[in-house]
Formats: sequence, C-alpha cells, structure tokens
Amino acid sequence: MAGFQRLVAIKIIHAHLARETAFVQMFLDEARLAAGIHHPNVGEIMEVGEDDGLLFMVGELVMGQSLAELFRRASHMGVKVSDDISAWVISRVCLGLHAAHDLLDHNGKSLKLVHRDVSPKNILISYNGTVKLIDFGVAHAQGRLSHTDAGTLKGKIGYMPPEQIMGEKVDRRGDLFSLGVVLYKMVTGRAPFQGGSDGERIHKILQGNFKPPGKVAPALDGVLEDIILRAMATKPDERFSTAAQMNADLESFLRSRTASVGSLQMAELMNELFEEDIFEFQYRLQTAPKESADDGNKDLLMPGRGAKAGSGQSELPTAAGTPAAIEHGTIRTKRSSGLGLGIGIAGALLAVAAIVWVVIPKISEPDKVVPAVVSPTVAEPEPKIEEKIPVVEEVKPPSKITLDIVPKNAVISVNGKTVEKGTTELSFPVDGQRYELKVFAVGYTEEIVTFVSDKDQTVKVHLKRVWKKKKTLKLKGSPYG
Repeated sequence: MAGFQRLVAIKIIHAHLARETAFVQMFLDEARLAAGIHHPNVGEIMEVGEDDGLLFMVGELVMGQSLAELFRRASHMGVKVSDDISAWVISRVCLGLHAAHDLLDHNGKSLKLVHRDVSPKNILISYNGTVKLIDFGVAHAQGRLSHTDAGTLKGKIGYMPPEQIMGEKVDRRGDLFSLGVVLYKMVTGRAPFQGGSDGERIHKILQGNFKPPGKVAPALDGVLEDIILRAMATKPDERFSTAAQMNADLESFLRSRTASVGSLQMAELMNELFEEDIFEFQYRLQTAPKESADDGNKDLLMPGRGAKAGSGQSELPTAAGTPAAIEHGTIRTKRSSGLGLGIGIAGALLAVAAIVWVVIPKISEPDKVVPAVVSPTVAEPEPKIEEKIPVVEEVKPPSKITLDIVPKNAVISVNGKTVEKGTTELSFPVDGQRYELKVFAVGYTEEIVTFVSDKDQTVKVHLKRVWKKKKTLKLKGSPYG
C-alpha cells in the first residue's frame, strides 16, 4: 500500500515434514517464543501464518553473515579478529540472551526459556555491525507443545553443556556454557573439544577436558581468559548466574582496553571481509523486479507452481501439496491468507505475492459439419510463378569490444543487461548503434559510458574509490589486533 515495501526472511517447513505433528509443534513453539522477544540483539519474528496448508514464519532479514561464515572468511583471508571485537560480539549476544531468558508469558510468569542451540551459525552479524541471536527451534520453555524424547540430543554437540548431554535439567547457565565455547573459538581460532568422533568430543565435554585458551593463544589477556573459563565450567553452579552478569564482566574488560570497539568497528571488519558479498547483494537489490499484483502482471504463473492441462477439472500443485480446483478454461491459484509483505530468502532477493490467472480460450466445436457448396464458375488461370534469385547480403563480422575495467570484480551491464562477472571482451553487430555501459562496485563511484558499435575498440572504465581500502591493520590499539 502506498509503495510500502520491506525485505523479510521467510522460514517454512518442508512439505514432507509438514505432516509430522512433532515438527509442526516445534515450528509453532519457535514462532510463539521468538515473537515474544523484543530486543535489538535478537532476530525479530513479525508474523506466522498458513497458506494452502503451508506454515510460514515471517522474520527480520539480517543483511549480513553468520559468525561461522565470519570465522571461515577471516581464516581464508588471514585476518585476525581481535580479542576486543570478539568480546564485544559475545557481550551483545549476552544482552539478547538475557532478554530471552527473562521472557514472561501473558500472565507475567517466567517461561524459563533456554535457547539450547547457541552456536556460531545462530549468531548473525549485519554489514552495519549489529549482532543478532536467531533460531529458537530447539529452545526449551514452559508451556511448549513439543517435548524432547528420552535419549535424543537437540543442538550442536561441540557447544552443548555437560548437563544437556546427560539429559539432565538445563537452565539459562547451559546457554552461557555454549557462549563460552563460542568465545573460546573466536580468540583461539580452534574449538576447545576436538576429537575424531562425536563420542570422543562428548567424553571431553563431560570431563571438562580442554586446553585453557591462554595456552592456545599466549597473547590472550588474562581477564578475558578468566571470563571464558568461568562460562565453560563443567558444573553449572560455577558459571555465571545470568547472561547479564557475564555481559557486565565483558564490558568491564572492554573498558579497560585502549581501543574503542563498537558497531562501527564491527561494520568496518565486515566490509573488509565481505566486500564482494555486500556489493553483489546491493546490486541484486537494485536490479530486483519491482512489479506487484497491481501492476497488471496477472498472466504469469507463480514460480514453482505448475499446472496440468486436461479436459474438465485438473489439479494445480501448491507449495503445500494441496490441489486447487481448476475450472475449465481458467487456471486459478488460491489467494494467500496472510502474506502481505515482500519476501527476502537466502540470496536476499525481492519476491512479490500475487493472484495468478491464466485464461485459456475455449474452442467451441460445431454441432454438425456443413458440406461446402461449389458453384459452377469459370476456372481462373493459375498464377504465373516467377523464379526469384535470392540476393546474398554481405555479412559483416561483429565488432570486438575489449573491456578495461577496474576493479576487476565490478558489475557490468550493457543497456540494462548484466554481463557475466570477469568478462573482458564483448561482441556486437556492426550496426552503428549506441550502447550504454554501466559499471558499479561497492566502495567506488558508479560510472556510465557510451560507445558506438561500428568498429573494434577498447572501452576503458577505471572507477574511483570513495573510501580507502584497508588490507591489513596492525596499528597499536587497532580492533583488528
């Protein structure tokens, strides 16, 4: 309405799992619990609904990367994530966790919520430096519809506290153990509980058998090491009592440091590590289709939905596998009941929900065949056939356009059509037409040039930087270490 758009993330249940009561209950539990948490460091859930039998959850789209991906990219690029940045990220997660742990029901009673799956994959960092805890799919809370079967582990083994592995009662301190493991990995670059099998790792977790982080990373500040060791204590009573308490110690540590650390420094690191990803995401947003159901685009089938043509009634498979009746001559999909927002999924592209109508003209068959009546007339002379000699036009070879583009990873488009990344040569018909070449890259000024396709030529476009790229930062007090 009135041009309002918002990019969101959609979470659904796979069709083959939607028939399983346990999975449906887990899905609804997650939606109900997460929707009640309102905190800047927790991914927001805005809506839950059903469309043709398909349950979906509408959540905040975090334009960034998971902490797990940050680990991989930093290791690949040889970038050391500083201890200060690591402590700041975990302090933000502590704030989000504390809000979740203190969640109350509508009667003001504590739900005693425990996330139970705190891990790098469930910690997202946006490109502007904000930290979000997500995925309460295996969270435990009072009043849940689903329950964990005896002998079943939910979560990631390398981050589970001992009491969770043993099937004992897990409270908020279990999440702090997992968070301590995450911080250990951030400052040392390795997981504390390593082994060739899950059984070996489980044994080490139960025994508290791991190298102190200061032994793995000798330069680690002793104060930060103490915070990690307290969070990872084998006995819950020896850990922090609350996430707020752990956050207080982390913030105290950060205040003692000379470097300033916050969302701006985090955003700078994200831009250093994911420059190409940011650029590609922004370009996709710019070039995403903006049509909606009100723009008259009612002659196309929804992606992923097909129709089986036939006589009488046919079936239109929907996302939930529920057939919709098709009237003879018209294919119709059911209107979505609650999806009124733009959709952002994985690749973060904009999609639009629409009602789809495909009109098939009805062909009427005549009731009877009427024989043609031929009146006796004078036969017309047959037309004279003149043999035409085909004229062979001279075919000119295409003009070769050599591209000299800087930076090499820039996105190039010609007359609005994107060229494959890394292309250095294009061919055009020698037609004297003018073409528009657009070059775009994150951190550079955009440039548009034109050329006439009448001969072989080189088109040179060297973009200018709008900010200085930092390859390595080793200044004293830098948040990068």
